[in-house]
Amino acid sequence: MSDHDNESATVKPKPSSGRGKFPARLHVLLARDAKVGLVIRRGPSKSVCTVLWNRERDTFKLGQWMRGRIYERRCEPKSWTLRKLAFAEIGAPPGRGCYWDAHELRHESTDTVLSFPEWEWADFVDGRLVWVVEGQLRATRLGRGNFLCEKVLHDFNDMKFESIAAPYQPQT
Repeated sequence: MSDHDNESATVKPKPSSGRGKFPARLHVLLARDAKVGLVIRRGPSKSVCTVLWNRERDTFKLGQWMRGRIYERRCEPKSWTLRKLAFAEIGAPPGRGCYWDAHELRHESTDTVLSFPEWEWADFVDGRLVWVVEGQLRATRLGRGNFLCEKVLHDFNDMKFESIAAPYQPQT
């Protein structure tokens, strides 16, 4: 178990990474019939890149940077109940857009509820919980009311914009 407090069932905030004002914004889409995922990394302003996630090896390969936006949303629960709480607000909290998510995990047999207002995305992937927080993709196995073996799969915060020719464009 990492930074969880059993009594309050909330995550203790970690100190700021000091990389800038806000961490990278991430969303993950998972392939249904293959062990891959697509990480969509937003930021800096009006920039986005895609990263291929090999879920068998937990390796990541940069796809393409672009100026613009990709719109994404997805979530599905398993044995634990994973609730996605969606918010829309003008004048949202600092570091959030006008739409943002929070997440909550509920373990039915222990009646444990864990609240994660800082998570940007979460899903059950290959028998483990995977989520995005502070520009990092993290994973853990779930026990009876707690986290087991939490680890950072990849930190996307230090990525910089790169102009990469699309594979279908002729080389000049």
